[in-house]
Amino acid sequence: MANQKRKGLIRFIIILGLYITAGIVLSILALNESPATLTLESIFKIPLTTIAFMCLPLPLIFLYLHEEWKHTREAQTHAQTIIEREAQLKMALDAGELGIWDWDIKNDILKIYDETSRLYNADEDLLMFQPSALWNEYIHPDDLKDFENRLDSYMNGDTRLFKSEYRFKPPASTEYIWVIDRGKVIKRDNGGKPVRLIGVFMDIDKRKKDEEELENLKNFFQTLVETSSDLIWEVDEDDNIVYLSPKLKDLLGYEPEELYGKKTFDVIPPQNRKKVKEFYDSFNNPPRPIVGAETIYLHKDGHEVYFETSGVPIIDEKGTLRGFRGIDRDVTKRKKSETELRELKEFFQSLVETTSDIIWVIDENDNYTYLSPNVKKILGYEPEELYGKKAVSLMSSEEADRVNGLWDDAYTPIVQLESRNIHKNGHIVILETSGIPVFDDQDNPRGFRGIDRDITEGKRVKNKLRESEALFKAVFDSITEGIMVVGNDGKISKVNKRFLKMWGLPFRNTECFNLDNILTYINRHLKNSDLFYLDVKKDAWSSELLMIEIELTDDRIFQWFSDPLIKDKKEAGRIYYFRDVTEKKKNLRKKRKIEERTQQAQKMETIGRIAGGVAHDFNNLLTGIIGTCESFIQTRTVMDQELREYNDAITNTAKRAGDLTKKLLDFSRKGKFISKTIDIHQTLKDAISILQRSNLDRTTVIQMKLNAEPSCVVGDPSQLQNVFLNIGLNAIDAMPEGGTLTISTSNKFLDSNSAVHISDEFVAGHYVLISISDTGMGMTEDVMANIFEPFFTTKGSGCGTGLGLSAVYGSIKNHNGRINVSSNPGKGAEFLIYLPEDHNKIESEVLMPETMSGERFCILLVDDDELVRVKYGEALQHSGHHVLLASNGEEAVEIYQRKQDIIELVILDMVMPEMDGKDTFIALNYINPDIKVLIVSGYSNQNAIQELLIRGAVGFLQKPYTLDELSAQAGLALGKKACNHSS
Repeated sequence: MANQKRKGLIRFIIILGLYITAGIVLSILALNESPATLTLESIFKIPLTTIAFMCLPLPLIFLYLHEEWKHTREAQTHAQTIIEREAQLKMALDAGELGIWDWDIKNDILKIYDETSRLYNADEDLLMFQPSALWNEYIHPDDLKDFENRLDSYMNGDTRLFKSEYRFKPPASTEYIWVIDRGKVIKRDNGGKPVRLIGVFMDIDKRKKDEEELENLKNFFQTLVETSSDLIWEVDEDDNIVYLSPKLKDLLGYEPEELYGKKTFDVIPPQNRKKVKEFYDSFNNPPRPIVGAETIYLHKDGHEVYFETSGVPIIDEKGTLRGFRGIDRDVTKRKKSETELRELKEFFQSLVETTSDIIWVIDENDNYTYLSPNVKKILGYEPEELYGKKAVSLMSSEEADRVNGLWDDAYTPIVQLESRNIHKNGHIVILETSGIPVFDDQDNPRGFRGIDRDITEGKRVKNKLRESEALFKAVFDSITEGIMVVGNDGKISKVNKRFLKMWGLPFRNTECFNLDNILTYINRHLKNSDLFYLDVKKDAWSSELLMIEIELTDDRIFQWFSDPLIKDKKEAGRIYYFRDVTEKKKNLRKKRKIEERTQQAQKMETIGRIAGGVAHDFNNLLTGIIGTCESFIQTRTVMDQELREYNDAITNTAKRAGDLTKKLLDFSRKGKFISKTIDIHQTLKDAISILQRSNLDRTTVIQMKLNAEPSCVVGDPSQLQNVFLNIGLNAIDAMPEGGTLTISTSNKFLDSNSAVHISDEFVAGHYVLISISDTGMGMTEDVMANIFEPFFTTKGSGCGTGLGLSAVYGSIKNHNGRINVSSNPGKGAEFLIYLPEDHNKIESEVLMPETMSGERFCILLVDDDELVRVKYGEALQHSGHHVLLASNGEEAVEIYQRKQDIIELVILDMVMPEMDGKDTFIALNYINPDIKVLIVSGYSNQNAIQELLIRGAVGFLQKPYTLDELSAQAGLALGKKACNHSS
């Protein structure tokens, strides 16, 4: 700045001097005088023009001087700004503990300043290094390679800014510290190669250590949370679960991810949810901690788990509640212990209050503090009358002295101390006293607790012996195993009642019999008697436990155990145990049958899927055939009789094939299904009426025992009627010589165990049980194992399709019911059908419209099968309707978007590739919520159909169908009458 001022002053003096010199010269020239003769008077004679000329440059000089001054002022201001910014930069670098470095890449010289110098322990503000020496000496060997890679990457233009964190060891120091380098190229040569790099250098050791400590702390708490025996949780302000510790799996059986996003109340028993929600909502406004709240949760397997919950609210910086964070402790065992303790306390309380003895407590002064109510019965006093009195106060003085002499003051237990006490009415009562001393926490004696037993008139010993013998006798006779005790001499010393009952022995006194007599008697009731007798005789006196499984002629199964009888460490005989395992064996057989039924059900389900798929494709073909035939009839004004007969034969054959696929669909549970409340008794009566009108043998009698009340179920009356007809006709076929067909109903409640015996997938509940039994030829186990499989039949060729009972099976499954069969050759068969009870009112029938006579509509027909689409389109057009055709869902949506104003009905196939009927319906319904859609399909998924009907579909038609059936359904959908096309 001083240099600039100096240069400006010099320029000003030079210009002023030149101006003065020019003025003098001009003045002399104007006077035409020499400078030597120039006087003051001659100066005043200078012409005004000359003076004006001399003054003319003065404004320019002043303007120049003003600009020079302005430039100097700006330079001063700029210089001052630079000084201030340098000072600010210096302060910022000092405040941030940043050092500056400047690397002359071309000459490979690194200059460091300020904080960088401090880190190098240098006194000067400026140091110079050769970078390679600096790096090798001061950068940690493990970080050097990364540092050089980052520098190379930056130099090659891969990153916008050079940045590297590494461990640095200052000179004269033995420890490394973490530092960070940031830099940027500020100069490049003509080829774009960096020649100068400037950056900053900062000590981040404390931050790194803080981060490491924070990470360690985080890992510590994470480990603490994950290994805690309690459940750590967090929910948001809407009670949605956002975190659960892994302990959840042990406590409730769920993986944490299964419950993320759900509410805590989803795992609380439904009956408790409202109350628990109201309780926890009370902690939200105002937010406050939850301490020791007890909550019942449902384990994944269904059992209840008690939790003790504590938590704190999560409040953001604005004071808004953002959720809760807390801990749940499993207190199920504690609750169970508390319950058991309470029950135990109540048990002992009731035991104390109902025992025939006197329970008592005395303090350290021998005064009564408690007496059980039985003191009234034994001594005639109310307990309150004796509180505060001494135990010997009810004795005579002599007896009191005797008892006091026997009483040990050393606070040792009292064992069967006999005393004579005076009853309130004066008679003597002999008590046998036992007790134990009571001590406080400092082992200071605080009294006794004990029991007084009435042993008046010397009955104690005799009664005790009799009680002991009675107890042994009761226990011996109540053991579930039959027991026989035999001495070394082979004599039978004891048998219990169970033994006698198991073997049907009429006598009790078996002491007169020996082992051989009993074995001979037992042997007569065994199936494998010879082998058993040899085994028993062989090992009769073995020193080891012997076990033999035996089967009786009445099909009972016993396990025979034999064990030595030891008295005084010597063998004194042998004890024989007989355990009845018949039920256990039966249960094992039942279990195997259940497993077989499960395998059968899985097989049937697989076959059902195959059958449904076949029936669907077949129905499409049949629909096309029927549509072609009807279209053929419609488009011929004149047709000879023979051609008409051929056409009718094709149509009738296709319809019969449709009946066959209907059975396949009934079996696979994909057939048309009407769901409404019906009286099963009426459906049975309708089926029996049809059976009675059939070619029923006169010797075949049908008996009805309709006892179920209520008798309503939810289902399809047509399907159920076919079920009863199929079973009834099979029963009649099984009785060629006549017999009795019995149909009965009853109500049956099945608990979970009973339901499992019927089927693994069956649920507990109230059912209507329908029994259909006959007295026919019966079935073998092999036949029963296959009767519900499609195409299985025991009838001769041409006498059946083998689909009747498979359709029965599918229909019953479709009604959420189960069917079982039991039979033996020559003993008839019984079918048991379980259908869930329903308590709704029976729905009244709705009459369907008959025709659409004279009406003409615009119909969009959507079907991926070309034959069905074309032929039924032609038939509808021939009837006068305007028909639009679509081969898939996308095409249907596109057509409807363009022509929705004229389309009055959409006939939509459910099963199509890519965009199926359900997705197409949703798309059409989105365009027009009031759209009328009639759904058709070769098979029906009941859930999908029901969903679309709920969404607004106007009806469902099962393939194959005739044009009349299609017209009737279309008329019902449009609220019009359909025209008859049968002629």
